[in-house]
Amino acid sequence: MAKLTRDYHESIQQDVPACTPEEREHTTIEALDNIHTPLPARLHTNLQLQITETDVADALALCQSGRAAGINGLIYELWKALQSRFLNHTSNHKPAFNIIQTLTWIYNDIELNGVSPSTEFATGWLCPLYKKKDKREISNYRPITLLNSDYKIFTKALSLKLAKSAPSVIHTNQAGFIPG
Repeated sequence: MAKLTRDYHESIQQDVPACTPEEREHTTIEALDNIHTPLPARLHTNLQLQITETDVADALALCQSGRAAGINGLIYELWKALQSRFLNHTSNHKPAFNIIQTLTWIYNDIELNGVSPSTEFATGWLCPLYKKKDKREISNYRPITLLNSDYKIFTKALSLKLAKSAPSVIHTNQAGFIPG
């Protein structure tokens, strides 16, 4: 089943370049030349800063419990329990492990040095979900990728950071998914 799914989705999602690298570069430059809304300096600076513990804590708070785990098997509830335990211990003046600080260090190391392939940090697990009709036809399944929860916390922290800057450069007609 796994091989059949892989072969089917590889066949419909071929990575065939639509244009040459030179054409792509030219098109990119042309598009960027037509952007007339510069990012304000304070927001530009904010995007250049490393992720903070506040960014990570905010991202974790937004993660919904009860979601499937990725390849590493770690669920949001683990990170939330570690954070809760830290807050409880520190409020009682007991030493405690600070998971938010640790994740922040890891995420900033990833931003500086990239992801080590041996960690499987950004590796996903492809799961076929049945949609409708004949269950024997692979085209009647849709693939979802289960990603590691620590990876999703990282990407959520980055997206929250980006979301603070996006409204200033995105036209109101294009702001369908921008809060406010």
